[in-house]
Amino acid sequence: DTLLAKISSDDITLQIEYLKALKSINSLYTYNLTSAYLDSIDTSPQIYTPAFLLEYKVRAIEILFSYNDYSYANLVFELLNRDKPKLNTTAFYLLDEIAEYSPTYEQNAKNELSLIVENNSLDLYRSRALTMLFKLYGDEVYDDAILMAEQDLEATNRRIALTKIIIPLKKANLKTFLQTRLLNEVEETIRFTIAEKFIYLFRSPHDYYFLSEYADQESSDKNKRLVGAMLEFDFKILPDTIFSINTMIDTLLSYSNQCFSNDWLRDANFRDSLLTNLNNANNFLAVSDSVNCSNKLQAFQTSVNQVYQDSAGYYPKYVSDEGYKFLFHYAQYIIDRL
Repeated sequence: DTLLAKISSDDITLQIEYLKALKSINSLYTYNLTSAYLDSIDTSPQIYTPAFLLEYKVRAIEILFSYNDYSYANLVFELLNRDKPKLNTTAFYLLDEIAEYSPTYEQNAKNELSLIVENNSLDLYRSRALTMLFKLYGDEVYDDAILMAEQDLEATNRRIALTKIIIPLKKANLKTFLQTRLLNEVEETIRFTIAEKFIYLFRSPHDYYFLSEYADQESSDKNKRLVGAMLEFDFKILPDTIFSINTMIDTLLSYSNQCFSNDWLRDANFRDSLLTNLNNANNFLAVSDSVNCSNKLQAFQTSVNQVYQDSAGYYPKYVSDEGYKFLFHYAQYIIDRL
């Protein structure tokens, strides 16, 4: 009751705080009192400029938004325009709600957020506006995210565009984009973030080879050590359980060729003999002969293991540690599935 009495008698700058307090306790009076505050603020006995009053109107409007009343949303844009080229943060943090719940002003809010994304003077608000748009419009903001990740002067903005938008969207060109950013990003902590994400997203021999080459030329000793450790301990060759056995054998065929391309597997005749075993395994699988399919995979494993254990004795055949990791163990996963 004391609070209710103060709302109509105290200064308007205090009244808004009382209204927020009522809202926080879910008072039944909040909506009507806030509406009355807005109706009377221009005729309050205190002498304030219209520009000053506009700020407090928008603070009251924020309370009305929680009751799905967007009838005063136009004032949010008036407040934004009042402070341009600077950004009024009170109005800014209402834009995504307007875009989501007010069809009348959705496009206005969307346009304002897009302008903030493009404004080089607004620092971290650029990425905040972009994530608001992403939440509302999904991959429609993809091109803006790419531009931010490549060109924004704020490292935090580049990181947010990468980790909150570009990587979650998993577009077809994601691998190529991450490889390019890893080689061109100037901030070492972002380079490590990219490498870390890359390791968990892409698992082929060529992916491993790329990261190894990157680690060798990485200028940060810390990054070099961390990426090396991730390659050794965290690089998962285990296939996704949703893959069919046929798909896994096809993958192993591709891995064999990639290992040969990486020089982890030497001698074309040796490579071809491995591919023959895998093709035969696929043929047996096609006629539901899992026993002979498994036998061919085991023959593949045996050949890889023999050369790996004694490369000098099998020269010019050769299997490196990396080649063994991919070929022998991936074949074992398929055998276990069979």
